[in-house]
Amino acid sequence: MERDRFRYCELNAYYGGLLTKKQSEIFSLHYEEDYSLAEIAEKFDITRQAVLDNLRKAEKVLDNAEQQIGLVARDNLLRQQLDQIEQAIKSNDLSKAQELINSAKKIMED
Repeated sequence: MERDRFRYCELNAYYGGLLTKKQSEIFSLHYEEDYSLAEIAEKFDITRQAVLDNLRKAEKVLDNAEQQIGLVARDNLLRQQLDQIEQAIKSNDLSKAQELINSAKKIMED
């Protein structure tokens, strides 16, 4: 559950602009401020089911955006590459570092 929370917060940081204002507000309260469905329902004067429906729709929008665009996956891959480059430099394996740099450049070009 905590992993899903982190994942959706990360997706929201990239693609949150695709959500409606209401979806964005509900999503933020639930995932970022840890409001319960009941607390959100009371705040918006809607049912818990309506809150859940809005959350599921927002999750679907964010999941679809990542599936089609892939910015989060690309950035995570680049972070891994940078960590590996750092390790290669620290171990003085400059040919490995250069290979990883070339690989990272290719990822950024795609």
